Amino acid sequence: MFNFKVPSYLLTALMAGLILSGCPSENTESGEQTTHTEQTTTETKTETQTESQASNAPASQPPAPNTVGKLSRAEFDRLSAEGGAAIAGIKASGKALSAGDKALLIEIANSNLQQVVQSMPATSAVTESVRILAEAEVMKQRGLASKLQELATAGQVTLPSDKDPKLMEQLKKLQAQSGPQLEKAFINNAGISGNQKFEQLMSKVQKQAADPALKQLATAMLPQIKQHLQISRDILAQMPAN
Repeated sequence: MFNFKVPSYLLTALMAGLILSGCPSENTESGEQTTHTEQTTTETKTETQTESQASNAPASQPPAPNTVGKLSRAEFDRLSAEGGAAIAGIKASGKALSAGDKALLIEIANSNLQQVVQSMPATSAVTESVRILAEAEVMKQRGLASKLQELATAGQVTLPSDKDPKLMEQLKKLQAQSGPQLEKAFINNAGISGNQKFEQLMSKVQKQAADPALKQLATAMLPQIKQHLQISRDILAQMPAN
């Protein structure tokens, strides 16, 4: 047998090649472990931040741009225009009104003036949805006032004056308010309480009025009143508690 001895330099080279080709280095494994650890830490931090943001989210969200309550501005404007057209299209019967119908017409006129006074100051509100609703409420009531005067003239009825000293004093007090105080006063008084009373009144007119034009007026007003009432509730829910 041949006694073949591998030279030491060749043995060293073979061993070095084996290590390089077949065995992963300790540095590589350490680097991979470090990278994996860093990724895991980053993912954990991201998840923690996301959960923290979710838990800190406010319970009531502010109104989205171009919305009035829960309606889009475009939808709100469309409904307002339809309501205004419905009121404008009513024609007086041309006959004298009964005593009962005269009383109903005057009652509507008084509520109309009250809504205008409570809404006018809020047309300068800072919050967009409050301002838009206040402007629409004033426009609605002015359209109603014009139609009431037309029916009163045809029915030989004298309506209450909008220059009533008590109304002027109330308007002056409301105009002295500003900011959140003004906005909440409008939403609570005109938007909710005022429209609730108006809805009850128009429902009564719808049932009790003998004059067809007066009945038509109540029928045309009710959808707008209910719309403004619901929007006022939605806006109030979006306002800060304090």
